[in-house]
Amino acid sequence: MSSLADPPIRRLRAVADPRIEQYARLIVERSIDPQPGWQVLVLSSPPARPLLDEVVRLIARRGAYALVRISFGMEQLPMRALWASEAPVDLLEEAAPADRETWRQANAWINIGAPENTRDGSDLSPEREALLAKSGSEFLSRRLNEEIPWVTCRFPTPALAQEAGMTTREFEDFLYGSVLLDWDAEGRRMERIRERFDRAGEVRIVGHETDLMLSLEGREGMVDDGHMNLPGGEVFYSPV
Repeated sequence: MSSLADPPIRRLRAVADPRIEQYARLIVERSIDPQPGWQVLVLSSPPARPLLDEVVRLIARRGAYALVRISFGMEQLPMRALWASEAPVDLLEEAAPADRETWRQANAWINIGAPENTRDGSDLSPEREALLAKSGSEFLSRRLNEEIPWVTCRFPTPALAQEAGMTTREFEDFLYGSVLLDWDAEGRRMERIRERFDRAGEVRIVGHETDLMLSLEGREGMVDDGHMNLPGGEVFYSPV
């Protein structure tokens, strides 16, 4: 049976978009760089299955665990919102113990946003949404304090293409064109920008109907060269 089934499977993989494998390598090997024994938490949705498969394969080849969590939107929002809309309010104030333990043990985090509908989850009341956000603040702090490597990215879906006013194929070309870059070279280019701003105490931004002054005194910039966001490309500061 396997001799009959294997050739079609190989043919199916051979005709897959080669950019998906390149994208997966960027996510795993550059953004996360998992080490043997790591537990990598991976959030995604069914439309991202081609990319998710490649990401899981690469994590496995690194000798790390892939802890896959599937939802139907971005960052598991729709299913969490569905649960949060029906659950007692006092239950929303604390994350599930199993989730908290996973967050504490996770060594890395990958979020592949691939929504079927970008509005899913938006009908949750602000009060319940705030409680849901509070319950997840412990893990958010780990990520924002860079205690673990993490990356959030997108997989091209018809819903995202519609949001961008593009066809799905146009959006695929747009997305892959913005992430499959020489990020080492981009990083060197952005470092020159950061160094210039780091030498400044005050910044003035002038443009059409814009005249903004802000202080960077004592602040150092950060370069996002394809590690925490894909696409990256930001030189960012927290002004005084």
